[in-house]
Amino acid sequence: GLPIIPLIDFIVPPSSNSEGLYTKKQFSVIEVQDNATADCRLGLIHLGKGGENDLNLAFEYFNRAAKRGHTAAYYNLGLIYLYGWGVNKDLNLSFKCFKFAAEKDDMNAQYSLGLMYSNGKGVDVDLNLALENFKLAADKGHILAKDQLEELYKYHYQKDLTVASTPSATQYNL
Repeated sequence: GLPIIPLIDFIVPPSSNSEGLYTKKQFSVIEVQDNATADCRLGLIHLGKGGENDLNLAFEYFNRAAKRGHTAAYYNLGLIYLYGWGVNKDLNLSFKCFKFAAEKDDMNAQYSLGLMYSNGKGVDVDLNLALENFKLAADKGHILAKDQLEELYKYHYQKDLTVASTPSATQYNL
């Protein structure tokens, strides 16, 4: 007969459950072995967001998922390199990871790139690129990007700007 495939538990984010709580879901080992999303979730668990904290293992899972093109894994690798969590701090690698994820439309990576450009962290200060990345993230609903966008306008472009809760690029009067 068929071999017995062991099941392993994963913590999965709330979906349709009425309590809105994280729940455990079982996946077979075969499903997990080639699943970049599962690797990314395991990375988050080992960053401490699911109870455990093993930065080396988190890095390993994110790296494995990133090799398969998983956007959120690239964003998380960007954070790991930015803060030096379990690896040597490397702003250049952090920037490259954020840039890859931002080009794939990840709003958190777009926000992070905006911060790097506006503060000159790992790159030369470029307020136009900061503005562009903050706008992309704000258009997707990223609240902190919206705040940064308002600050950029107020202090660097001397414009008083109140951005709507769901902005569109035309609202910024560029």
